Amino acid sequence: MLPQICDFLALLPQLRGDVDNNRRSVRDNIELQHRFSPADGLRLLWGAEWREDRIESAFLFSDGRTPSQQEWRLFGNAEWRMAPEWLWNAGAMAEHIKDDKLRLAPRLFLNWQPAPATAWRVGYSRAWRQPTLYERWANVQVSTDVFGVVNQRHTPNSDIRPQQIDSWELGYLGPLPWGGLADVRVFDEHITDYIRRTPVLDPAPFVPSQALRDMLGGNPFLIHQIMGGTQWANMPGKIRLTGIEYQLTLRPRAGTTLLLTHTAMQRRADDPAVRRSVAPYSASLTWLQEIGAWRSAATVLHMGPLEAGTGYVPGRRYTVPAYTTLDWSLGRSLRVGGQPLEVQVTATNLLGTHQELAHKPLQAMPRYAGKAANETGRQVFVSLQLPF
Repeated sequence: MLPQICDFLALLPQLRGDVDNNRRSVRDNIELQHRFSPADGLRLLWGAEWREDRIESAFLFSDGRTPSQQEWRLFGNAEWRMAPEWLWNAGAMAEHIKDDKLRLAPRLFLNWQPAPATAWRVGYSRAWRQPTLYERWANVQVSTDVFGVVNQRHTPNSDIRPQQIDSWELGYLGPLPWGGLADVRVFDEHITDYIRRTPVLDPAPFVPSQALRDMLGGNPFLIHQIMGGTQWANMPGKIRLTGIEYQLTLRPRAGTTLLLTHTAMQRRADDPAVRRSVAPYSASLTWLQEIGAWRSAATVLHMGPLEAGTGYVPGRRYTVPAYTTLDWSLGRSLRVGGQPLEVQVTATNLLGTHQELAHKPLQAMPRYAGKAANETGRQVFVSLQLPF
């Protein structure tokens, strides 16, 4: 269906309308913290924060609104060494957003340190991802002189709820049998009320002009699915991410460091598109080298398939294929006129072009069917750092 729609739109008269994503964001906040140790083996921290965010944009908020949001937070954390080998970390944050209910984010971890360089940890934490002002109040209309409002790109959603993340974790930090250091984390994360962009079949206050209806033949699919709007909304159901991530650090000789990182996870979600928006695996190998005043860093990264990108086309999904890339930098410390100078040359994507994100409107064009629409290529740049 999509190629036919694109062909149909190509036959329409070319129209011009103003699209302006510029905005002015202002944030004011004040935070107070107090740290103290009332007893041996016990350290406490507590604090409070007030914050206000505001956004000004006549285009992004076409209803004339200048949205603002006030937040109040009260938080605390306790670190208690119950015994020489056992350490508790407990904390919580109470968060209140204007016009929303009070929410609590607890955190509890137990650390076992059987040796000075070895630690095991197990714990649970909850966090909230608050909707942004744009996600809650965006009201974007695209207009032309001929047909008036032709697209309600965004409609506000004052009922959107914060996204909740509950995470269980088991971790290990300690030496490897053959030397080096390992940092391993096994996790199980549950996400509810996931916030995503969804189509709105009959977005108020978008009322297509009669001229636009006549041009589209009164077809409700074309009017609402193509010219209609979207809004940010909570996804029903849950998302579950279960996996392991680790970093191995090796120093085979003086001045040489090797870092191996790897993440593998199982993704579960009712919506396949949401499930594909998380890469099932990623791995990187970094070689850090220092020789006198010279230093070098080379990283090979392999990223699994990922549905990620910018823009929006109703019903259009695209998964970026897995790719491998190589970045390298070389730097040197100098002195010029008695002042230290850092010179560095950095080269990225040395293995050639590849696609990391999909620009979905561009990807939806028939000529890019099954092919990358926006690839990134090799880049080389030089940086200088001179204190003054």
